[in-house]
Amino acid sequence: MSTIYGYAGKVLKVDLTNQTYRIEELRREVCKRFLGGIGFTTKLVLDELKPLIDPLSPDNILAISPGCFVGFNIPTAVKCEASSKSPLTYRFGTSSSGYFWSYSLKRAGYDMLVIYGKSPKPVYLLINDNSIEIKDASHLVGKDCWETVDIIKKENGKVEVACIGPAGENLVRYASIQNGYYNSWGRCGLGAVMGSKNLKAIAVSGSKEIQPYNEKALLECIHELVDRILSFPPFEKWRKYGTMIVTEVYSRIGALPAKNFQYGTIEGWERCTYQELSKYEGFKLPCITCPIACSHVINMSDGRYKAEITSATSFGAKLALLDLKSVIKCAEVCSRYGLDIITAAGTIAWAIECYERGILSKEQVGLDLKWGDEESILELIRKIAFREGFGNILAEGSARASKIIGRGSDRYAIQVKGMEIGGRDPRAKWSVWCFGYVTNIRGGDDLRARPPIETFKGIQPLDEYFKEVLNVREERIKSLDMLDDIKKRVFSENGKYMDIVEMTIWSENLITVFNCTGLCIRPPVLGTVGPHLISKIYRALTGIDVPPSNIMEVGERVWNMQKIFNVTEGERRDDYRFPSRFYEEPIKGGPYSGRKLDKEAVDKLLTKYFKLRGWDIRTGKPKLEKLSSLGIDYLYERM
Repeated sequence: MSTIYGYAGKVLKVDLTNQTYRIEELRREVCKRFLGGIGFTTKLVLDELKPLIDPLSPDNILAISPGCFVGFNIPTAVKCEASSKSPLTYRFGTSSSGYFWSYSLKRAGYDMLVIYGKSPKPVYLLINDNSIEIKDASHLVGKDCWETVDIIKKENGKVEVACIGPAGENLVRYASIQNGYYNSWGRCGLGAVMGSKNLKAIAVSGSKEIQPYNEKALLECIHELVDRILSFPPFEKWRKYGTMIVTEVYSRIGALPAKNFQYGTIEGWERCTYQELSKYEGFKLPCITCPIACSHVINMSDGRYKAEITSATSFGAKLALLDLKSVIKCAEVCSRYGLDIITAAGTIAWAIECYERGILSKEQVGLDLKWGDEESILELIRKIAFREGFGNILAEGSARASKIIGRGSDRYAIQVKGMEIGGRDPRAKWSVWCFGYVTNIRGGDDLRARPPIETFKGIQPLDEYFKEVLNVREERIKSLDMLDDIKKRVFSENGKYMDIVEMTIWSENLITVFNCTGLCIRPPVLGTVGPHLISKIYRALTGIDVPPSNIMEVGERVWNMQKIFNVTEGERRDDYRFPSRFYEEPIKGGPYSGRKLDKEAVDKLLTKYFKLRGWDIRTGKPKLEKLSSLGIDYLYERM
């Protein structure tokens, strides 16, 4: 087969049941239509996974693919997508991670790794260029993720390690796959999929060079990308504080998920904001090829821990654990056990509120639960990871746990489509980001519908659901890398408003493209990069011409394929709904205090969303005409 510039050109498929592997050639037409990353994993899962299988059975598949820009010095192109059927949501489960692992897999010579079956005993996979070994992992059973990383590195030298901890081994439905110490494929329970396969870890090292089509043109693109990232107005703040930069903003607008989304603000929150970082010594932790270095690891008396917004809102606000040191300690314990921080904290918040309301008792839980109690929260995390006592119920996630407990406890499970919501209350400033909670393919998540432009200027009118108050200058809109016809439909009144549905669809498609290429979605990148530059980079890298409009079509194609997967698994329009709390209970605190969501207005927004997506407004199924336009009409019969 002839070389495909920019790609390693190989797909590694490992059968754990038979302890064998095979290597297949990557096809050029697949590259053009799906690019890489989540494009490759989505196609693989749709093509090969049988509908309605048990996600924790050997029938499930785990597909992992670096974005097509990974393996070069393209700034922030470090992301790698892992996809499977989620044991938490029973939908398309997918998660992204950066750091160094994806770069190593690409340099080992593989554009995708696919895991099948179940090993008869615990194993780990060792990939070193052309050497593929399925190695005994009996000595790693019960080890936490950090211990596992250390042992595998000691045994094999300079390798990057993706692994599971006790949570994955015990099939906790929201177990993560940890990527080194401080990164992870966090959401959707993919660590439980690895655990169900008796796969403890995947260690990778690679030294192969990958040839770009036009090295000079690629270098010019890299310079342009660097310039765009560095010119992003708040770049220096993002570099200095990372995701913690928004801790103060969320409190100011009353959007914190305090005490399980009962309050939009909480007294003492200043002890969890980015200003607290200056009290600790530490260091930045950049992913390979990233100029932002948004992760911060801070030194404490008992170790080094990572500080980020997810931990702050999840443990600090949701659980009222109002001390940065305690917040980071909880995040570290989740990283060691291999647990998704958002779902772990959300499920514990459900338990504390149910306990407070008398639905749960001390006899059931085995602990006295209360907000802000570090000791009981850490003990619950441990019980969850080992499925010990009441932790066995919490290991199911709040949606399933509420069905087990009953007594109206489902009201306090703050989730969408079986996945716990992240750190921003939609009853505060209604926005594209908030609407994306219900449209998200993988459930109540905030990382797949994030607009390339967002401000917190001005108050959103309480009765306005179709337009988001933006208040930005026209020059900023003109500078956005968007298709012109989309700009005209999205923005109105000289930058005062943006259309929420139009921008939601654009951002979902764009972020899908980012996850195909491996680019990071942090604001300095998402706010400056779009289909024109991506098309330019892809042409320089591969020699394949995919115009900007076709680049966006890739994102739309992949999104629709994931939707088809979910419809096949039983998803219907009625699943697109917020928790009842957001419709029935006013938020407390902040400038939007007293506001609740209008269910009828949200439903009208969803109707517009389905129409623009080309989906049936009653069932939510993609129409044949839409699938034909994307070249995937062969999947229509699957529904």
